[in-house]
Amino acid sequence: FQALHVLSTCAGEAGVVARQFRRRIFALDARGEPRPPWRRSPVYEGYYVGTISRDQLSGHLFGLAAYFYLLADEQERETIKKDISDIVGSILSHRMMAVDPGGEYTLHGCFWAAPLQALAALRIAACITGEERFQHAFEHYATTQFFLGHALKQAAVEEDCFYEHYRHDSPLYHAIV
Repeated sequence: FQALHVLSTCAGEAGVVARQFRRRIFALDARGEPRPPWRRSPVYEGYYVGTISRDQLSGHLFGLAAYFYLLADEQERETIKKDISDIVGSILSHRMMAVDPGGEYTLHGCFWAAPLQALAALRIAACITGEERFQHAFEHYATTQFFLGHALKQAAVEEDCFYEHYRHDSPLYHAIV
């Protein structure tokens, strides 16, 4: 739990998660600049690797939700509520797209490409935080944007076994709860 909280808050901008944060790295070029994929953080003294994916974000949210319901004490629940509100709030304010600590959209952070994961993120946020904005967003994306219909249609026509897990993994269960 502590590692997830640190990852979700040490960027300085509420609601931004990165693959990694480090105070020091040894991958600097001759000018002292970080070598890819590392970037100097604009908001804290250190470095980060951005490009977080919606899969990783779904894992963070699922892990936080499981910890919240199964293990967390009252203080940890408050921290988790804030982290989830910040993370999903950032995704929601960026039209269901994840951004890295530098404010750039991440390559695989588009929840429009994975509607069940989008609905799961919104549903987890609504259930844990109790904030109506997430429930309203869930209803908006499920109906007006037809995310649930797109997900079911996509599942019916998908033939590539690599993507098999998108139809049967945890987001589906959270989306329909």
